Amino acid sequence: MENDQNKLIAMEIHMLGTVVAKKTIQAMQNHRVLAEAGISMLQFGVLRAICRQPCTISELSPIMMVDPSTLVAAVDALERKGLAVRGRDPNDRRRVPISATEEGARIAACPPLKGPFAAKDNPLLNSIEAMGVERARLLLDLLREMVGHMPDGPDLLDQVTTWVRLQSPAVFHPSSEQEQEHTAQ
Repeated sequence: MENDQNKLIAMEIHMLGTVVAKKTIQAMQNHRVLAEAGISMLQFGVLRAICRQPCTISELSPIMMVDPSTLVAAVDALERKGLAVRGRDPNDRRRVPISATEEGARIAACPPLKGPFAAKDNPLLNSIEAMGVERARLLLDLLREMVGHMPDGPDLLDQVTTWVRLQSPAVFHPSSEQEQEHTAQ
């Protein structure tokens, strides 16, 4: 009986997670920066990553948590729009790093706190604000714990942390003292 309840709970968590992801991506896609550039959230994330450091598709894949075949299409689109370029590594002819053009860097420079994640019509942000910081932190802690129990959980958590850090300014990086204080709670 308990096993059946767990299956139903897992199914509902999956469906609710899908709803949150779809609604949030739809809202962010309408953000001015993305709409004006005619790019997707994935392409925006790629731009932000390659602005920090040129990367190959295989290096971007774990950062973006997306299959390399999906990234090829995103990078192709960015290239067609003149926002990214594929280069050559002089030390390894097989390595093809991708970097942002000047225009790509300009678009990627949109501060995350004013970018798609902070749009007034972002249903995820609005829901989190309605929950309050304490309950939102609890939800985040529970989701981290849940992912940690999944196959490759610690690696997935590291990938999420890397992705968030690529997207966020220093304000999101608590000092080690603040981080230890939160971990201790």
